[in-house]
This record gives sequence, C-alpha cells and structure tokens, in this order.
Amino acid sequence: MEEDEVTLNVGGTVFITFWETLQKYPNTKLGSLTEDSPHYRKDKDIYFFDRNPELFNTILDFYRNDTLHFPNHLCSGLWHQELRYWGLSISSTISECCYSTYVKYCKNDTIIQNLRKALDTGSTEELGRLDLENLSRSDEYISTEYVKGIRVRLWNFLSEPRSSTQAKIYNGFYFTVVFLSALSTLLITMPELRSDNRKFPSYNISEVIRFLQLDEHNTKQMILETKEVPEWLMLFDLFLAFYFAIEFLFRVCFCPDKWLFFKDWLNILDALLFTAIMVRVMVDRNPEWFLSQDSNIILPLYKICNCITVFRIFRFLRLAKQFSGLYVLVLALKASWKELMLFFFTILLFALLFANCIFYAEMQETTTFPNLLYGLWWAIITLTTVGYGDHVPKSPIGQIIGSFCAICGIIVLAMPVAMIVANFNEYYQKNRDRQQFMRLKLIEKKKILISM
Repeated sequence: MEEDEVTLNVGGTVFITFWETLQKYPNTKLGSLTEDSPHYRKDKDIYFFDRNPELFNTILDFYRNDTLHFPNHLCSGLWHQELRYWGLSISSTISECCYSTYVKYCKNDTIIQNLRKALDTGSTEELGRLDLENLSRSDEYISTEYVKGIRVRLWNFLSEPRSSTQAKIYNGFYFTVVFLSALSTLLITMPELRSDNRKFPSYNISEVIRFLQLDEHNTKQMILETKEVPEWLMLFDLFLAFYFAIEFLFRVCFCPDKWLFFKDWLNILDALLFTAIMVRVMVDRNPEWFLSQDSNIILPLYKICNCITVFRIFRFLRLAKQFSGLYVLVLALKASWKELMLFFFTILLFALLFANCIFYAEMQETTTFPNLLYGLWWAIITLTTVGYGDHVPKSPIGQIIGSFCAICGIIVLAMPVAMIVANFNEYYQKNRDRQQFMRLKLIEKKKILISM
C-alpha cells in the first residue's frame, strides 16, 4: 500500500497522496513525475517544490475532485502563475461555482493592463517619465552626469508638467496659448471682423467666385472667402503657428526616443497643423498667386488645409499628462463597445419602427412628415430626448405614438448608459488605486536615490 503513496514537500509543508490520483492528468507537472525528475530527493524519497504550500492545497484538490476552485482571498496574478507552473488550464478545469469570481479577476487584470498600456507605454506620458534604470541601459545615456544634463532637464520641462515647478508654470502657459489658438479659429469666422473686401487687382469678383466655386447666395461662403481677414488676426495666427512649430522642434531635439515620439498621433498632428496653417497663410498673403494656379489641384489642397486647422483643439488632449481621467474615459468607452453597439442597434430598430408608425399615422396631415426620412429624423430626435420641434405630429394618433416614442427613448437610453457608467467607474477607481501605488513607488525611489 505504501508503494502507491507519494510524498510531496511543497515549501516545507509535506503532502501525501496516491500515484493513482496524480496520474489521472499525465500531461501536468505532478502527473508526469518520475524518479528522474529534478524535484526528486532520492535520500528522503520525496519530491520537493519551492512553491507556496497554501496555494498547493487547491492544486492537489483538483487532482482529487477533478474540478478547480478559485480561492477568493488570493491575488489573481499569483494564482495564474501557480497554475502555469503546475501545467493546469484554468478555462477547462474551473468549477461553475467559482467561474464568476474568475471572470471578475480577469476583468480587473484587463483593466490594470489597459491602464498600464495607455498611461505608461501607449501615451506621451511615458516619454515624460524618464526612468533612470531604463536610461542606464542606453549607450546614449550611459553617463550619469549626462542623464542629469541639460537635455533631460529640457525634455522634462517641455513634456512632463509634474517634473518641476517651472514645468508646471510652462504647462499653464502652453494651455493658455492652446486656448488662444482655439479662440482665433472662432474669431476668423466672425463677420463683424471682416469689413473690407479682399483686393484682387488682376481679377474681378465674378472670376474669384467662379474659381473658388462659391454660391453667391450663401452668405457664409461669401464672407469667409471674399472678405479680408484683419491684419492683427492674421499676424496673431501666424505667431501661434510659429510658437507651436518651435515648441515641436524643441521636443523633437530633446526627446530620448524619437521612434516612440513619432508614434504619438498628437505629435504627428502638430506637424500637419503647422503645414496646413502655413499653406493657409501663404494663400491669404498671396491671393493673386493662388488664383493663377490650376483650380483642380490648388483648391482641394486649400480646402483640406482649412479642415485640418480645425483639429488644433486636439492639443487640449495633452491635459491627459496631468489628468489621466481623459484616458480613463477613452478606455471605458473602448471596454464598452458591446454596450455601445447594443445601444446604436436598439436606437436604429426603434427609430425605424416609430418612423413607419408616425408616417402612416400622419397620412391625412399634408404639412407633416412628407416621407419616411423625415419620420426617421423625428424618431431619432425623440428617442434621444432632444426634441428639436421642427417636425411634430398633429393628429391624436400621431401624438400618442410620439408619447410612446419618448417613453421608449428613456428606457432605451437608461440600460446601456448604466453599463457604460459602471465600466467607467471601474476604470476610474482602478486608475486612482494605480496612481496611489505609483506615488508610493516614486517616494521609495527618491529615498533610494537620496541614500546613494
């Protein structure tokens, strides 16, 4: 009988079981044990494993009961490492009663990994946090004195607001300039600031309208394209463009990792914005040259550049370096893509239903809902509780349908939005915990550096 027993020493704790129990799963570490195993101690006739004995209790229970139970009081990361070590697959062996706990742990792990990827390696924040341990492995930064030199300090000053008081002050100035840049976009469109007509000595206004393909009855187009931009506003826009260009060049020069720098879409946007603004300024300064070019080539280019300049407001996204809640919001939306798809599908389904209902209910009314497209527009606006009032039902049956449409809209909005909010709360709480953990790590690192 003793020959059927096997003695296992796991982290100093002795476990005794039967060979028959372990060999039920021959493809696992315990099921494939032999006397040739490096874990076998011949003098004591035992198998020794330097692992956690508390976790091993659950591992051994799996061989006895053919089902794996997930301990609530243990860290999920540690548990997954233990399962990999013993060669067990949790997806095919976990019990039904513990599956919800397992899913919860997997979801928490996914949130942590997404936060780490977005806020550490997937964003510009990693470039701002120059880790001395990583820099010490680089040939370019092999010298400690050079690490502490002007290049690193200037990079932190430009890209890491929390690195110093001076960096915080500059960061405030930077966002003031970004705000003024967004404000200039608004001012350029104001008719009150465009009093004089643009001067085209070699062209009359009809030729200009034909070249720019303008609608003479469209007041907005005529004001934007034929009225003069104030000189002070043009110079102000040019100053902002040069400021961002110089700031961009400085960050390129002082960046420790050029490849990672240009992988950031905000940096690519900076380069595109400067190019687009320069093209627009050149056209505004030299309208005669612009009108002398081939309209099939230069006109689309000019319109594209005008569209690109609108995206200057995305510079505000650099606030994520100080307020990681912006990244948390994006991650929560990505994690809620199924709920968002459900939301859009449900809105579309109910919109089509109520569009048909309101169209036929208002068939006798000649002034409302001339076709189903107007009914679809009305249904979407009513379901989303916006209610512009441009199209309203007039018949009693139509008003009843409108009431049901509004009520359904409240219900349709409530369910998926609640799930999206729940995802955001989870990401937000995990991010707060992560920030506190990183703060503790930073304090410990500073203590070590001071002691050195």
